[in-house]
Amino acid sequence: MTTEIIAAGYYSLLPDQNVFRANSAEIIWASPVVLGGAIKEYFYQRDQLPFLRLREAYFMNIEANVAIGNMEAATNACNVLLSLKGMPPLTPGISTAALMTQY
Repeated sequence: MTTEIIAAGYYSLLPDQNVFRANSAEIIWASPVVLGGAIKEYFYQRDQLPFLRLREAYFMNIEANVAIGNMEAATNACNVLLSLKGMPPLTPGISTAALMTQY
């Protein structure tokens, strides 16, 4: 399921400062209530409270691919998230143990 969500193109990974804005392209499922007042302040000035973001779909995809031994797919998905943070990509052919140790 996560592979289909990622591939569908309905959602986009965004820089951290834009993830929690109302109608964010990264939010898959969120509370229909736009935050305001003390609640918005408590949640670091976020406009929305997401239940599921595209980023979490990537994490679930990585975990599922590692579990079934599909390290190439896990590495590719992990590299998408690492590049979003400006981090170097994983080494191609990385082992499950190495991935678990590093991340």
